[in-house]
Amino acid sequence: MEPDDNSRPADLLAELTGLHDMLADPACDLGAIPLLQDVVAPATPADPLHSLRPLLMQQAESLLQEIIRDFTPQITAELEKRLHQHLQQLIREQEQLHLSQSQDNPFPP
Repeated sequence: MEPDDNSRPADLLAELTGLHDMLADPACDLGAIPLLQDVVAPATPADPLHSLRPLLMQQAESLLQEIIRDFTPQITAELEKRLHQHLQQLIREQEQLHLSQSQDNPFPP
């Protein structure tokens, strides 16, 4: 509602009162009253993709799940391989450390 349009509420009230009076009249032909969908055109979304967004999001989620499912075995194998390599490296480092400590101190306490 615009600030300088003070007559608008009064006009709406008068229109609603007239409608109430018309519907309260027993001689009123209800078939002559148009339905809202007959008077007001359905709103079209401003964005043509508005109705497609949920479907596109669902399809994207499905595709992502499919890709994850397809690549999980490869990722798991690579992780296991790298973990095994890392553990082997740690074992070698510990063995070298132990060997160097035993060479530095030939008489353990």
